[in-house]
Amino acid sequence: MEPPTQDRHILLSNMTVNLSLPTSDIKRLPRIGDILILEFGFENARCSRFVYVHNIRYLPSPPNNKNSFFSLSLNATFT
Repeated sequence: MEPPTQDRHILLSNMTVNLSLPTSDIKRLPRIGDILILEFGFENARCSRFVYVHNIRYLPSPPNNKNSFFSLSLNATFT
């Protein structure tokens, strides 16, 4: 394998996504180290990126709430 050429640019992006899930679906919550596909943009111009789940934080919610709230820290590399 050869090293990348000098004209190749790499951009590392960090983003935080707040997620609300029904408490019964917590088993579907991504885990640290998972790779996800994140879709964003307008409906006629969608953009998809692979992101790495760096950290997950449980956010407090009111008692007897049927949803649980999480903050996901995601990393993405663009070349």
